Amino acid sequence: SLNHPSISIVTASLVCALGAMTLYLSKWSLAPLVAAGLAVARQKMLHTAVRRGATLWGPRWLAIGLGEMLRRVAYMMGVQFESDTIEKWQKDPEKRLDPNRQYLTCWHPHGAFTFGPVFFTSKMSAESTTDLAQGPRNWFVGVATLLFRFPLLGEYLALVNARPITQNMSDELLNKGRSVALQPGGLPEQIMTDHRKEHLVFPPNLGFCRLALKHGIDLLPIYAFGENQVFTTYQWGRETTRAIFQRFGVAVPLINPIPNKLTLHMKWGRPIPMPAAIADPEDALVHRIFAQYLLALADLFQEHAANCLPKEVAQQGLHVVWRGHSKEKLDELLVSEAKGREIPPCLHTSGARAPVAKL
Repeated sequence: SLNHPSISIVTASLVCALGAMTLYLSKWSLAPLVAAGLAVARQKMLHTAVRRGATLWGPRWLAIGLGEMLRRVAYMMGVQFESDTIEKWQKDPEKRLDPNRQYLTCWHPHGAFTFGPVFFTSKMSAESTTDLAQGPRNWFVGVATLLFRFPLLGEYLALVNARPITQNMSDELLNKGRSVALQPGGLPEQIMTDHRKEHLVFPPNLGFCRLALKHGIDLLPIYAFGENQVFTTYQWGRETTRAIFQRFGVAVPLINPIPNKLTLHMKWGRPIPMPAAIADPEDALVHRIFAQYLLALADLFQEHAANCLPKEVAQQGLHVVWRGHSKEKLDELLVSEAKGREIPPCLHTSGARAPVAKL
């Protein structure tokens, strides 16, 4: 089993030995060949890791230790972290969140580089498969497949229960009883990141809602207040990033790379219950679930924005775009699902007949 510590020791020893061999053979001009062999070996090992799906990869002590190290690095950079995880998952008298229940959790916003998930909640994900879990148990995270190609980052992601966000992988994780976290906004939301406002983007087909309905698993929103403010952004940076993506298919936000000194606040919302599993849910039902989800997300934002965001940002509210759909359609859905109650005043919708940034 790849989970056994001896496997990690053997792998590390092998890599060190091959590294030493590379140095020794460099005078024979064989270093490039050995380096290529190392690269191939790494890709095969990581390919095996991410294909393991719901099975853990690597020792838990290493995953948790690296997560703690990244947390301390973030603190050294001036970024603090606070969450209501224990309050919501362990001390809530109404027990609205059950650690032993499956959830499809969605976090917002994406931010320029998903700082919070990388430096803070990755440790929480690793701990979820141990007795140290403070929140959801058996919590896996869906991330872009491209990220596994980067050396060290790919290995770390596999260690802390991150897996490629594909339909097959999501189905496998949920079918095996795991909770899954994903970020619905994706690249369009990342490219539009603006530290001066909270702006969320949702996909035209609402795949996250369909996934929850398909498996009959409750949706659970998470809002990371401060994620958009970790880095200072610029209008010219957004425009340039969008142009580069449209031309080359690569999105690297052009921002001030030095993190701002602030506190990230991770807040859990209320779950949106799903009916029994529906293999192929109709659009009308998917749209209703989406509206219910937005209302729960807006409630969460309304509750915490004033205390967790800069005043000038909180006052602007939460701006939402549903790609490929009109403002009128989204507003109609929200009114219908609000069922007579007031829609949170913080929620502002925008039209987007064409997908944002043609993504």
